Amino acid sequence: MKISVLSVSLLSLILGACTAPFLSEEVTEISPAEPPVSIPLEDDSGKTLGFGTPLRPGVFVAPDHLWQVSQSLFYNDRPIEVLARDFRHDLLFFRLENQTFTAFPIWSNNPPGVGQNLSWQAGNEIKTAPVFSAKAEFELGSVTVEELMQISTVTDPGNSGKPLYDTRSNKIFGMLIASDSFKDVSYFVRSDVILKLANEYLN
Repeated sequence: MKISVLSVSLLSLILGACTAPFLSEEVTEISPAEPPVSIPLEDDSGKTLGFGTPLRPGVFVAPDHLWQVSQSLFYNDRPIEVLARDFRHDLLFFRLENQTFTAFPIWSNNPPGVGQNLSWQAGNEIKTAPVFSAKAEFELGSVTVEELMQISTVTDPGNSGKPLYDTRSNKIFGMLIASDSFKDVSYFVRSDVILKLANEYLN
């Protein structure tokens, strides 16, 4: 089965993870009225591969396959500093010096569930009225990516790392990870999974 990631095709991943306990501040809940800002991540040629989302001042999360493809990522010509990687969740935690954005809210009270309808992906209309259809995992190279939600449509290329919106235009906190055109589905990691791992790796 060929898995097509949202921005690029990833040939393989190597099992393992490198971690770095650089930070001690725990990620804490903030008002959902302060939505996260997605920042474009580029390779060394200036091509946008996907997006990162702030977790705390100067610290961000993005899909790890973006790094696997390019081995370097930039925002506004500034290279990112890798803090930790989790291959089994396709997550990359990184730092950008002197960059402060609104933090990433924890959606602990109302996480997306199976059957929840969607209408927007990263601000772009989804015309097929998809739903979260199941909890899922999938094979990305040699790694099984775990703790995902499956979406009953293929999302547009280039949106790796961006959030989704429900039918009332409320942001569903988490990140698009990958799209499988053969199964006509996409995959999404919830914010509670991201923040659990952030607190494990970065504290």
